[in-house]
Amino acid sequence: MSTVIIKDLSKKYMSRQALKDVSFNIADKELTVITGLKNSGKTSLIRAICGLDTIEAGEIYIDGILINKLQPKDRNVALINYDVPLNPSISAFDNIAYGMKLRKFPKEEITARVTKAADILGLSDYVNRLTKNLTPGQKYRVLLARAISRDPKIVLIDNILKDADAALKKELRTEIVKLNKRLGINFIYATDSPADALVMADNVVFLEDGVLTQSGTPNALYDTPNTLPIATFFGSPKINLFQGFLKRNDGKLYADLKDFTLEITKELSAVTLEKYVDKKKSITVAVRAEDFSVSENGEINAIVDACDAWTETKHVASLYPRDAKEPTYFNAFLNLNEDEEVSLNVNKDRLLIYDTETEMLLK
Repeated sequence: MSTVIIKDLSKKYMSRQALKDVSFNIADKELTVITGLKNSGKTSLIRAICGLDTIEAGEIYIDGILINKLQPKDRNVALINYDVPLNPSISAFDNIAYGMKLRKFPKEEITARVTKAADILGLSDYVNRLTKNLTPGQKYRVLLARAISRDPKIVLIDNILKDADAALKKELRTEIVKLNKRLGINFIYATDSPADALVMADNVVFLEDGVLTQSGTPNALYDTPNTLPIATFFGSPKINLFQGFLKRNDGKLYADLKDFTLEITKELSAVTLEKYVDKKKSITVAVRAEDFSVSENGEINAIVDACDAWTETKHVASLYPRDAKEPTYFNAFLNLNEDEEVSLNVNKDRLLIYDTETEMLLK
């Protein structure tokens, strides 16, 4: 069993606040993805957990034990990043055994552990091959084998797939997920990639400028993002944003947007209604591409600008009005032509409304 508790963690580099009061829990055997934009604090959080960086405030617990003052070698965690690259001139076996040799493990134990890790990752036929002669995929597996060979409680991975091509990245994401489930230990994976977070994670931790703004399942962050940066981070094509104001007309609530008016049927709190309705306080309505549908009598009239026919779900960029600066993306299984006029409906149950200034979700 291995649980992790991060409590009020703060870290500064010189005058820059890298982490501020970060708190979350990780259950046993989970694969947790830490994500966010560049310089959001992902690597700082990874380094704090493994002990490479000291922290100014907060507590880190593994299995209920406070580890703040433990040296990295005493925390029983394994880190995979580019700071400790593979040595291309030695064998895969020696690369996997590298950390254990530094810790002066007995030779017989090193051999047994390397053999087991290599077998788990499909490297048994390549352990004696020079690392420089391995394929990129095999090199990544050597990194993973080196980490798991020590039987750690937690495997920490810091953005190691950022340079992998699309096919290899897809293959290795699957490999890491399978490894997490097979070994039954915690994996904490930091990445800039929205797709990695959505595909791999049991739970996602989203950081913005060192602050944790939301944590939860991938579906929770995709469907109900707490902030505009989270909403725009996830999804392809990007989420559509429309600025305007909330108003009431004939007892109904509307978003009065720049180019059209949209009825709001989603329930909002009394506090939100009091603060925003008929107050000319700017709001941003966010609609994902899959939440538009083509209809004969839709609420929005648009003109097709482009249609990507090579995707499973066609991404269509439509413009409303014709001289709009930003296209509106929607998904369609229809064969649409450039400059064709279409009528769109919106799935109102999935509308997201944000305060334009604070970028926080209105509830």
